Parts: sequence; C-alpha cells; structure tokens
Amino acid sequence: WVKTGTGWAPTGATVERCALMKKAVGDRCGVKAAGGVRTLATLLDMYAVGTRRFGIGVKTARAILDEAATRFA
Repeated sequence: WVKTGTGWAPTGATVERCALMKKAVGDRCGVKAAGGVRTLATLLDMYAVGTRRFGIGVKTARAILDEAATRFA
C-alpha cells in the first residue's frame, strides 16, 4: 500500500493525487487516501481512480454511510 499522507496535512488527499499515485504504482500495490475524504461523492471519485482504502474518522464514516443509505436505498 501507498498512502497519501497521515491525514493531518493541510489539504489531505485529493482525487488528482490518488490518480497520480495509482498511475505510478499500477497494480503493484494499492492506494490509501488519508484526510480530505468527507463525502460519498469524493469517496466514489477516489475509488474510480483506483483508491481502495480510506483513512476517515468515525464521525465522517457515519455521515458517508448515511449518505450512501439515502442515495442507494
């Protein structure tokens, strides 16, 4: 796994950074996004570019799961 950072950086992960990392590592390892993942839309965009793990807090995870339940119900 490669990771965007600790999640404590000022900007956190972005879709563009995750895509660049996936391009660099290819299928040799996975990409983990830390920080910056606060909505379902962001999570899905990051997933679309190859991110497979997400470093998010419990409060944010609950909000994303609630959003997913509403959106995909």
